[in-house]
Amino acid sequence: MIWTTKQPSSTDAFRAATLLWGVSKDDLISGGRETRLVHQRWIVYGLLNTRGFTHHQIGEAFNMCASTITYGLQQHIAQKDSNYLENAEALIELHNQLLHGYDPVSTSEGSYKAFPNEIIGRQHCPHVGGFSDYDQNINQFITR
Repeated sequence: MIWTTKQPSSTDAFRAATLLWGVSKDDLISGGRETRLVHQRWIVYGLLNTRGFTHHQIGEAFNMCASTITYGLQQHIAQKDSNYLENAEALIELHNQLLHGYDPVSTSEGSYKAFPNEIIGRQHCPHVGGFSDYDQNINQFITR
């Protein structure tokens, strides 16, 4: 039993697509007609639909009307191509991992998870809170 879980969101679905295919959210919602992009979009529609999203909610996430989503879902269900089905299965598996707390190192660069012992101080953000006594050019605190 996995203890960590969160509610599915379109953000996680877009993140999974980016991690799996290297496609941006902007590319997916752009309405581009390249076959690869259309198939990726249909797979994300299918993923969101199986996670309980309505056609209207998926349409809002993609800035498209619900009838476009319905058509895309019909096409998704009708697909028999093994490459298409493999990609759909891979996206579902990655999305499941994201829902259960998986955080690939590549997406958390510089974060606490990647560098738990890193101390961020005034050297890294010298002007935060009005402090300006660190000169990054000479790497020293200025004493007055």
